[in-house]
Amino acid sequence: MAIFVIISNLFFGKTDLTLAVNEDYFYLTVDPVQAAEFLRTTEKYTPFLEENPDEFEFAALVNQSDGFVSKELGDNSAITEISKKDFEYAVQGGDTITTIAAKFNLHVASLIEKNNLDVNSLEKLQPGDKLIIPVEDTSDSIDWLVKLNEKKEVDRQLAIKQEQERQKKLAKQRGKIASSKRSVVYRDSSGYDGYTDGGFIIPISHNGITRGVSRGHAGIDYRADIGTSVKAAADGKIISLTEAWGGGFGMSILVDHGGGRTTRYAHLSGFRIGLGDYVSQGQVIGVSGNTGWSTGPHLHFETRIGGRAVNPF
Repeated sequence: MAIFVIISNLFFGKTDLTLAVNEDYFYLTVDPVQAAEFLRTTEKYTPFLEENPDEFEFAALVNQSDGFVSKELGDNSAITEISKKDFEYAVQGGDTITTIAAKFNLHVASLIEKNNLDVNSLEKLQPGDKLIIPVEDTSDSIDWLVKLNEKKEVDRQLAIKQEQERQKKLAKQRGKIASSKRSVVYRDSSGYDGYTDGGFIIPISHNGITRGVSRGHAGIDYRADIGTSVKAAADGKIISLTEAWGGGFGMSILVDHGGGRTTRYAHLSGFRIGLGDYVSQGQVIGVSGNTGWSTGPHLHFETRIGGRAVNPF
């Protein structure tokens, strides 16, 4: 009958396993964690493992009823020392405390006890973290699970409270924005009684156009520093002024040019005319700014004919 004997020695962090098949030997170098796990699994079947068959007498009794080698009482207890030592395990990607415990046939409580883990660290294991794996279970308590569930509930309630506070702040901010959108509009009931068929001039000395007339945008945006002079694009009459939010225009001027034509000059920082005043083409009527719904200093220049937005040029 062929007898397989596993001889275990630790050299420089590696384990040499000697496999003896009858009297022929050969060696395999394996990871000590794998060796320990292998011996842990097989020990219940072959607890008697010789350290060196050349130096120790192989003293074992073969149980004829099941064919397994059984351990003889004596001084050979050191033969399985590798399987009786705790060892270090490096956490792998995807590992959790429960999967690690299952991997080594242990209860989670044993790992917690051996590594002095608290409930806050159980779900914070990272690849590369080191855990000591005990040789055997020391606890089957589930207190850790109760504490973990209690912590999760506390965290959940805290998250709910924080979200409620965030929503309150947003509501308060929305209220402030709504109150800041108070609009002041002044109108002159009479329109321009003159008429000119001349074209429009560009109303401001600018630093470029950031946006033109398009779907969803009824005018031309001219980039300009705050305080730049804004001129009337054509002869006309001031029929409306807006202040504060001004429907998004901020401070703005609406000029009637007759024949259903109007121009608006929006996001101003000041007026140089009054409601009902008549103005001539090129006359300074205001200064550019950043009021109303504006993301930066510029002039919004808008031209309409019969109420429909058109490109003035």
